[in-house]
Amino acid sequence: MDKEKVNKLIYLILYLASQNDDWRDRQLGPIHLIKYIYLADLEYAKIHNGQTLTKIKWQFYNFGPWSAELYNQIEPALQFIEVDEILLSGNYENDTVRWRLKKLENNSFANLENEFDFEVVLALKEYIKKFGSDTEELLDFVYKTPPMLVSAPKEFLDFSIMNEQNINSDPEYPIQQSLGKKISNKKRKELIKKLKSLKQKVNNNLEKRIQKQQKRKEKFYKNHKVIYDEIYWQGLQMLDNDAGEPLKEEQFTCLISDDVWKSKARYDPDLS
Repeated sequence: MDKEKVNKLIYLILYLASQNDDWRDRQLGPIHLIKYIYLADLEYAKIHNGQTLTKIKWQFYNFGPWSAELYNQIEPALQFIEVDEILLSGNYENDTVRWRLKKLENNSFANLENEFDFEVVLALKEYIKKFGSDTEELLDFVYKTPPMLVSAPKEFLDFSIMNEQNINSDPEYPIQQSLGKKISNKKRKELIKKLKSLKQKVNNNLEKRIQKQQKRKEKFYKNHKVIYDEIYWQGLQMLDNDAGEPLKEEQFTCLISDDVWKSKARYDPDLS
């Protein structure tokens, strides 16, 4: 593990989080820092032939990618900067503390963006803005990333899957057309703008469809009122009789083969 780069990533992530609108999303714990550093490695691997930025040996453990070495490096790294520490009760292991970058430190870390690839910084900005300190959403997202989807618990993650050549040549791997393609800053901004516009159109169309369906439901129920008379209750009784004897409550044990972790059902959209 490259401790110098890890420390700088921790500072950068806390700096980017300090820019969030919601004060709660400015406070990150160990789980958040670890997952964001993993995502930085993921983005770096896309444009560096599957190599990672931090050289961390990531492992599939519990709630996603994990590194005990990285976890133990967080607090030593924070000793060199000014942070507020917030203690709380969390739902996840190792999620009982949050750190927030103090305002006086904000400007001093702004230049850290220039020390990493533009693609990595841009991705981190988007991820941190989207997930903030939302632990469940962040864990769900990283769990579904390519290196995780082709690994089993306790295995070390293979980032070579992010190499464009590997992705295009092996149909067993999840395919993402944009992986491995390094584009100019101008082009990337144009793509992001187009994607946001498309997303807005899709959301608008979806909202219109939902409203249309809601009106249909309201009209249907308005014109079809249920009359709870004797015939209604007799009909329910007949349905219960036709169903036969109620099922008995019993306990069963389900055994699932470990082969499921290597199954295409984990990442093939046609099977999932």
